[in-house]
Amino acid sequence: MAVEVKFGKKHKIKEDHFIEGLFKIRARLESQKKNILFGLLGVLIIVLLAFGIRQFREGNNIKSQELFGQAMMEYQNGKYTNSIAGFKRIVDEYGSSRSAPKALFLIGGLYYELGNYTLSVDAYQKYIGKYDESEFLNAAVYKGLGSAYIQMRDYDNAISAFKTAIRKYPDDFSIPELRYKLARCLVEKKDTVAAKSELENLKNQYPASFYSHEADLLLATL
Repeated sequence: MAVEVKFGKKHKIKEDHFIEGLFKIRARLESQKKNILFGLLGVLIIVLLAFGIRQFREGNNIKSQELFGQAMMEYQNGKYTNSIAGFKRIVDEYGSSRSAPKALFLIGGLYYELGNYTLSVDAYQKYIGKYDESEFLNAAVYKGLGSAYIQMRDYDNAISAFKTAIRKYPDDFSIPELRYKLARCLVEKKDTVAAKSELENLKNQYPASFYSHEADLLLATL
């Protein structure tokens, strides 16, 4: 004869709680799976984006290098206008490439050679505004900027450019030249005392420099 087993109310409640707990655990695991999947998907998207950006930049670098080579050929052939146009294209279309700072620097130099000092100043100032933190060619940019200002007889801005270069890049190889040009500007400003001081500092700090000899010649006229 079969024996019927009857469960009490308390036992049934415990069983219900146990089953409910299992469902909660299962739901939590399912939720965690989704979170993990979303997390992995997010990481994958970031990796793909980074890879895509890198590929895009590399593509830009390759294209800008090709254009840079073409612009340099135009420069070597004496076709300065074509060369400037080529360098401008690099700056305008591939401004984040490695060739862009060099291109903008050369634009400033080419305009200087053509005697268009206003556009030379504009190019150098754009370089300073866009690439100044890179410290690439920076002392040379300030030297070019100051030299263009000298041609425009804007000695105040020339002095400012040379002083900025000397302060920011004290170990640059062009410092003797920058100090000499600074002294020449001070002479033009009739500030003989400051000019003499600058020339004496140049001689003391860089006695073997070509500009130390030039300083002697200039001092003899003051």
